[in-house]
Amino acid sequence: ISFDDAVVYLEEVFAVDIQYDRDKLKDCRITADFANKPITYILDIISATLNTTYTQKENTFYISGQGCQ
Repeated sequence: ISFDDAVVYLEEVFAVDIQYDRDKLKDCRITADFANKPITYILDIISATLNTTYTQKENTFYISGQGCQ
């Protein structure tokens, strides 16, 4: 799925807000199965795969990185 679709899904399932630079990350694609995993585990895997980092402040996650090209 697209990174955008993954973010929408994660926001709905975990009731969190995810902020990111859409222009840089919109073309990234993710293929994975994260059944019964915590959001931090999922974001760790996404960060390792897409070479991004994330920070958390309360219920909001901020993802940054160079994006996919």
